[in-house]
Amino acid sequence: MLLLAELLLADVALVAGLLALLLPLLRRTQSLKG
Repeated sequence: MLLLAELLLADVALVAGLLALLLPLLRRTQSLKG
């Protein structure tokens, strides 16, 4: 049970990191298109 929680937290942290990297790129491409 504890291992599952740790894996879930690791996945959430990974997704949060990817979003933090991708969001500025998406905003930049949208501003270039606009």
